[in-house]
Amino acid sequence: MSVETTYGSLSQDKEIILAEHDGTANVAVKKVGMYAWDTATMSWVRISANGDGELVVSTPTLSTLVDLTGGNIIYLGEAAPASVTGDPVWRIQKIDTNTISILYAVGATFNNKWDDRATTVVYA
Repeated sequence: MSVETTYGSLSQDKEIILAEHDGTANVAVKKVGMYAWDTATMSWVRISANGDGELVVSTPTLSTLVDLTGGNIIYLGEAAPASVTGDPVWRIQKIDTNTISILYAVGATFNNKWDDRATTVVYA
């Protein structure tokens, strides 16, 4: 069996190649981690299989801040734990309780400053 690599051609016995993956030979088993890009958190998240073979996505817990400004507006912000409110790492929602509308800061990504939620952040 010939295996093509970026370094050229390498001839190896098929059984050794298979054993490398299932541990039946005296070769260390390769462990591979699966990851996916989460566009909501703009970060890599680990994917694994549960006992039933279903894929499970492990997402980090987010810190949440709520600002009840009075009146009919509520701001809800999410960011990684220990995030600074002045850093552009927040996903922010503006909730209007009169119209029952929920607007996200433009882009709905983790790139806004919590401190600017009521002043310069644009919602759509």
